[in-house]
Amino acid sequence: MCCDDSDLFLEYYYDQMLFANVMFWTGCANCCPLPETIEEVDCYVRNAFWVKSMEPFEDDACLVTLGGTQFLGPDMIQHFSPLWWAPNNDVVFENNFDQYDNVKISAPPGAYSICRSVQGLASDGTECSTQTCHDIQVNCAVPCENDACPEDLNDDGFVNTSDLLLFLSAFGDAC
Repeated sequence: MCCDDSDLFLEYYYDQMLFANVMFWTGCANCCPLPETIEEVDCYVRNAFWVKSMEPFEDDACLVTLGGTQFLGPDMIQHFSPLWWAPNNDVVFENNFDQYDNVKISAPPGAYSICRSVQGLASDGTECSTQTCHDIQVNCAVPCENDACPEDLNDDGFVNTSDLLLFLSAFGDAC
């Protein structure tokens, strides 16, 4: 038996705690009673991150910008509480993370383990989380001054991958 009063339906819907975390209602409501069994939802959240840029910084350190994103399953409402950390490493986080996705670290050249976690909220109120860790190699080039670096083949002031690619593109050519 269906009702004609959408307010009664919404009270019933919230009493069943299907959408306890939804802040507002949009759209039309079907006022038929809900089935006795409620299908389970899949709480699924994943995250990924990568090195966006690396440049020389102060005191022989490199400034590394990391970018991240999150992936939500079809039953998910939102993600929240991202956390970046560097277990067993002496890296310095240089900024307040800009809306979950980007972070800057400073560290001397070397290998570092960096981790990022994020939590998710499913439509039934279930919370789940995920954690991803990567080893990153910090190695920013030191600028060359006064033609001190004959290895700087493109004369941009750095010896880096661009110079290697320029060298490799000419490798094997007749002189």
